Amino acid sequence: MPETRPLTSQIGALERPGQALQNTIMGDLPGAFQAMFTPQDLSIKQRDAFLKEYGLDKGPWANVFRLLTNPALIITLALSYKFPVPNAKNMFKVTNAVEAMVKRFPIMGRLASMPAIYRGTGVFEDYGRVIHDIRDFRDRYNGKMSTLLRQYRASTGALPTHKEQLMVSAWLDGLHRPLRGWEGKNGVIMLGKGASRVELPSVGTLMPTLEAKMTPQLKRFGEGMRGVLNDMYNESFGDQKNRKQIMKTMARLRGSGQMDELTETWAEYLNDPKRIEFYYPHRLLRTEEDFQAMMKAMTDSSSGKAFARQAGRKAERWLGPEAYRRHNAMMPSLPELDELAKHGLVDTASLNKLKEASKFKVLAVARAEGTLSQPVLRKLESATFDQIKERYPAIMSHKEGLAFQSTLAEAAPKQYTLKLMTTMNSYAQTMGSTYGWTIKGGGAKMMDHLRSLKELGKAGRMGAPYAKMRAEMLENTYIPLALGRGTFKNALKAQAWEQNMYQLAEWVKTPKVVSVLGASMTNTLHKHLVNTRGAFSYVNVSQKAAGYFYLSTLGLNPASALKNMFQLQLTTASVLGEVTTAQGMVVAMRKSHKYFAGRFGPKKMSHSDAIRFAYPSFGKSGVASAPLTDEALESSLQNIVNVQSLAPGKVMNFQKKISASMMSLFTASETAVRLTTWEGALIHARRAKMPADKAREFAARVVEETQFLTGPQNTPYFLLGANPLVRQLGQFPLRFLEFATHTAFNLGVNDVDPLTGKKMNVMGKNPGTFARMIAGSILALELGRYLGVDASDALVGGALPTFQNRTEGPFGGFPIVPPAVGIVGSLLQGATTGDFSSLVRSTPLLVPGGTGILRTAGLLPPGVVGDMGARAAKALGRSYADYKNPAPDGRIPVYTRQGTLKGYFSRWELVKMGLGVRSGDRLAEEELMTMLVKGRDQIRGIRKDWLDARLNNNAADANSIAERFQIQFGFPLPVSEQDVEAMQVRRRVSRLEQLVRTLPPGPVRDQYVQLIAATLGASGPALLGIDPALLGEPKPVREQFRSGGPGPQSSARQSYRTGPFDTVDPQRVGRQALPSNSKFGF
Repeated sequence: MPETRPLTSQIGALERPGQALQNTIMGDLPGAFQAMFTPQDLSIKQRDAFLKEYGLDKGPWANVFRLLTNPALIITLALSYKFPVPNAKNMFKVTNAVEAMVKRFPIMGRLASMPAIYRGTGVFEDYGRVIHDIRDFRDRYNGKMSTLLRQYRASTGALPTHKEQLMVSAWLDGLHRPLRGWEGKNGVIMLGKGASRVELPSVGTLMPTLEAKMTPQLKRFGEGMRGVLNDMYNESFGDQKNRKQIMKTMARLRGSGQMDELTETWAEYLNDPKRIEFYYPHRLLRTEEDFQAMMKAMTDSSSGKAFARQAGRKAERWLGPEAYRRHNAMMPSLPELDELAKHGLVDTASLNKLKEASKFKVLAVARAEGTLSQPVLRKLESATFDQIKERYPAIMSHKEGLAFQSTLAEAAPKQYTLKLMTTMNSYAQTMGSTYGWTIKGGGAKMMDHLRSLKELGKAGRMGAPYAKMRAEMLENTYIPLALGRGTFKNALKAQAWEQNMYQLAEWVKTPKVVSVLGASMTNTLHKHLVNTRGAFSYVNVSQKAAGYFYLSTLGLNPASALKNMFQLQLTTASVLGEVTTAQGMVVAMRKSHKYFAGRFGPKKMSHSDAIRFAYPSFGKSGVASAPLTDEALESSLQNIVNVQSLAPGKVMNFQKKISASMMSLFTASETAVRLTTWEGALIHARRAKMPADKAREFAARVVEETQFLTGPQNTPYFLLGANPLVRQLGQFPLRFLEFATHTAFNLGVNDVDPLTGKKMNVMGKNPGTFARMIAGSILALELGRYLGVDASDALVGGALPTFQNRTEGPFGGFPIVPPAVGIVGSLLQGATTGDFSSLVRSTPLLVPGGTGILRTAGLLPPGVVGDMGARAAKALGRSYADYKNPAPDGRIPVYTRQGTLKGYFSRWELVKMGLGVRSGDRLAEEELMTMLVKGRDQIRGIRKDWLDARLNNNAADANSIAERFQIQFGFPLPVSEQDVEAMQVRRRVSRLEQLVRTLPPGPVRDQYVQLIAATLGASGPALLGIDPALLGEPKPVREQFRSGGPGPQSSARQSYRTGPFDTVDPQRVGRQALPSNSKFGF
């Protein structure tokens, strides 16, 4: 037998062509087919067949020869040379936008994202500028607020409490002065008209002692927030040019008859803006009555197009919630004022005046409408405003209750929340949309694109259906998403969720629940459940849950962070070239000290501010923020107080610190990859002598095309309307699939040869980018093999969403399974089959950092976590190390979840195993295990096929199978007498009988024999070929009474030592010698 070389590695997708070529050269065409489609079935002889034949698989040059026999590498290197990296000026060059609008959809269809759907039309570029302007505005001001929070924590040791945030909001709103809008004339408020007119004293000052009770640190924090509000105001409305841009939009609305009272109010204000000294943006709270009215409006116009048009119109005129007039129409949240009153911060008399004025404002409208009887009105007048809201259904008829519900929703003053960070974040979101869409003029360009697409989409034009589809996507999905409205489908989902929350809130207030939870907890839960943007809102629950699963899968997972760095090789290097990418990394790292100085130095900058400090152009580009996980975590500021009252503040702060620490590795890798791409793209642009502003636009576009950012313009279209839990972890594989099949072939299609001046890509596609991606991945794989590290799952083969070769779990080898979907599937699988092993293996997804922690826990020495780590690994189906029984050389045994020994590993190998790095002995053991199992199953299958052919008297097929085996494995097919008799037994003995004979003899076997006989009854002998009652008897007895099996029967049964296959050529079929005392049977 020839010398067997060590196993190199499992054959990945990029190595299949090389193995196929080697087997083709050796004349083994079936082996070449196996190498391309089922490489795991290749035998030892077929792996590197050509290199082994000529002794080239040995020595230091073996890896080089293996590369030279890979046609994929040779072809892609040739294409990379023929089609070099495009000139920066030509990489995204567009020739005809109209043709692009009517062009066929990309091969992925709705799986594609906006760059592929609208490539060449200019829509993506203008839409990207809108999103950039919106994000830039939000990032800058959210960063400033985050910096203020960090500075406050540095000076006091903690973030502002819920009460302190309410105090700052009240100070910003000027509640320490007479309540604006409720002063009246000469100290008197007049409500109603005619007979229903009522005169009440003005409210006065709600919180006269507020400033005196604010600490110097809190006052400084409030002044910083005031500065943020002033900066937002000045940037948006302080410049006359910006006001003219807004007025131009309003004039267009007035010309189309779409102006309303709210828009006219803003038009008057912008003509003569007056700064209010104490101003706080208002975020209206929705009552149950408001919710019922809104549900009716939603159902009255449930059309996707109508929804999109309303979104566009509202976005063009909407400048923020503060536009509502205050006069007797708005007031701070009464529950929050009551909460502050418990701390002695609110003047009780003034608060009661405000509630009385609110009550009589509602009653004046109800009296004028005449929907309530006089006795009911008198009862309402004698009750407080709080009592009216809680008890009105009990003191009036059902018909009157419905009418009063509508009156209460319309006439009651709108309450706005004093939750500081919730309101400030919402205001930054709203003002960001206004800034990017209206003030910067991006909205007008998008509407022009929409009109052009609709015109091209009219019937009769070539490619009209494609233009029409693009127009519908833009109008019904992309524009509403850009403005923060969401899709119509998601709006309905949110409303259904809120309705369920209202029903749950009513159930929480039932006497039985109150008796169990207590009045305090019940009131707290009810308040949060009815808050449409609170802890239990549809968006918040979805985003929080998705963020939780990001923590469980990516948190404390160095392997994920390391794999993320390989995206530089996959996409950046294929677009910009290896040298430029390396130069970009050097420049990015050279500036990193500024980031750390700003982040952790005396200034305590936020991540966003530190990025802007160290990398100014990158920080302002709009592509710096929102790593992969930010889609789910970006609302952390907004939700900083949403759950605060449900848990102690210290616990919440500790949770946020832990979350940030867990994600730090992955966030750092994501930022490093984007910075490298940005700096490399700037270097490439400077080579083309692009102006500075164009170079920054080019760099931002390269980052978007290669790093698969979040946001509506970079998310696959069919995922845009999906819940965050459903689309989780699907962004990268689908975007990479789009990059490999569409983007890579369209970058630089209009590039020009600098020597000849002719187009380089005459076929309309540029294969160079794809070729560099494949060639770079093959070289990286071989380099990793040389270093003893497996990088296959971090390159092309692992990045593409391909079906996996596994069967465990509810979704088997399905390529993309979001964590939440996997857990639900495992639960349903367990409930259906009774096997909850998949659910047990999914348990780490329920723990922040669970994937990384559990992989490491079973491998830690007892001195770190005791035996708890090994016990947890065993219980949850993970590998574990047995430090109590080391090998003589000190290596530690590692066992599988079934308790099978995997091998003995050094402590360094265990460290790498815990970090998720597949290398060294562990990699070899896993690959050998896989290959041995495949080889065993394959040999068994071939032997079974040969026996079937011989038992069917098909000598030609049997000889063909034996010859094929000889070629594939290099030795004769091993067949023993036991194999022959086993095949005969399987053909004439029923499977029930075979299974019974595996049971231990005695009462157990007899019990099951009786069960079979009783169940089958009279049909048993015909079905089994033997009386079921005889299944427990010895073989001679059973054979004596067995009825004839298939095929010709002999007159007498004789035992034989040499089977009927002695005529088989012994050179072709091997015979395994049997012990003299061996005997097959039961």
